[in-house]
Parts: sequence; C-alpha cells; structure tokens
Amino acid sequence: MFDFTELLHYKSKIYILFDEAIKNELMKLHYNDVLAEHYEVNRTINLLFKKYYWVNMMNDVQEYVALYAVYLRI
Repeated sequence: MFDFTELLHYKSKIYILFDEAIKNELMKLHYNDVLAEHYEVNRTINLLFKKYYWVNMMNDVQEYVALYAVYLRI
C-alpha cells in the first residue's frame, strides 16, 4: 500500500516527492500496458506527464525502459 503522505496535488497533477516505489509502480503501469504492448520512452513520458510529475521523470523513464529491454533479453 502506498504512503499517501508522499503525494502533493498541484494544478491537476500529482507531484511525487521521494517515494521510489510509487515512481516505479507508475512507470510499470504506464510502460507495461496490457492493451498496447510496450510504449516507447516518449509515449510513456507523455502518458505519465498528463497526471504526474517528479524531478528527473524523463531520466527515470529512460532508465526504466532501458532496464526492461535488458530484462526481456535474459
């Protein structure tokens, strides 16, 4: 269960402050979409940015996608 004290709402977006578990879960949900296979980095960032924001979001998503690609090759 998420610790909702880590969430901050501002201008219709949820700002994720420090919780890496929440960031990872959001990236997983938006990248590993059941209906659309795996989105590219830019599509994943755009989906996340509609509702969420955190510092270094782009770098985090790029790293997540790269690590997932490595995982698929194993």
